[in-house]
Amino acid sequence: MNRIHPLKPLTEYARSRNLTLKKILKFAEYHGFQIDDTQSKSKLLGAMQNLLDARQSDPHLIADNFAKALYLDDITYHSLPLPSSIREKTESYLG
Repeated sequence: MNRIHPLKPLTEYARSRNLTLKKILKFAEYHGFQIDDTQSKSKLLGAMQNLLDARQSDPHLIADNFAKALYLDDITYHSLPLPSSIREKTESYLG
């Protein structure tokens, strides 16, 4: 699968207001990283980029996990008022 908009280096997202420390830690968790959460967002993202590059991680997996870390909790929260049949379909699709 070719992405129309490939993911940029992670450090380019450091100034994002939506990308909180909690979401960075969730992203790290998806990849099995233990990171020092006392660093700046830019340093954390740089360190994770280096780890992902060293592992030669699949860029599609990185992009999917980044989106999941950014949006899954919000999607889940906003889907609570939906009928359970729709929520279940959404949850099974999102993993």
